[in-house]
Amino acid sequence: MSQSQPIALITGGTGGIGQAIAKNLLEQGYQVLLAARRTHISLDDELQNRCHILEMDVTEVEQVTTAFHWVKEHYGRLDLLVNAAGGTHFKLLQRMKVADWDQSFSLHAKGCFLCSQQAIKLMKPQGHGLIIHIASLAVKQPKPGFAAYGAAKAALANLSESLNAEVGRYGIRSIVINPSYVDTPLLGEHSYKPEELIPPGVIADFIQTICQLPHHVTLPELTLSTVSL
Repeated sequence: MSQSQPIALITGGTGGIGQAIAKNLLEQGYQVLLAARRTHISLDDELQNRCHILEMDVTEVEQVTTAFHWVKEHYGRLDLLVNAAGGTHFKLLQRMKVADWDQSFSLHAKGCFLCSQQAIKLMKPQGHGLIIHIASLAVKQPKPGFAAYGAAKAALANLSESLNAEVGRYGIRSIVINPSYVDTPLLGEHSYKPEELIPPGVIADFIQTICQLPHHVTLPELTLSTVSL
């Protein structure tokens, strides 16, 4: 690895969105680190051979701290963090348990907070960095069963704005992407028409565009939805 090669860390890196982003970043010349709770998932040869896979649960403080310390020790920098870890366990409010609510906020809101906090420690000394949070269109278009998921994802917008207010002067930018339904295995048994789904590669392409912006230019929030035909 050359000293100038940019380093990217993707949480939820072995998921459908994470893998699409990883492939795109590899094409851009990044060294890509994939962080995930389950590292035994089968990846294609390109990702398996060219990415480093970190076992990390974003809800566990010690695991997050250890993983980012490893990044510092081995690479000494971090140029891009993509907070893509997530889950889709939906329940109606009247049937929801407190544990369901807490689980969603722990995974989506707490996880992004912990990883962003650690990323700043690496980005601040180098004078630049980009943090991208994958949220959801559910924050703008609530639907039955999405209360915990949507509320937790909505917290990312405020977290991102707070990051920009606090560390923007150090060259660190924070951006939120709100996609509608993305064509990944996380959709489970839900059935949607192809035209109702966003391919993961589309999100990866937008992240590529964001990465190519000058360091003093940002796009605080991006919403992606499908067109009703």
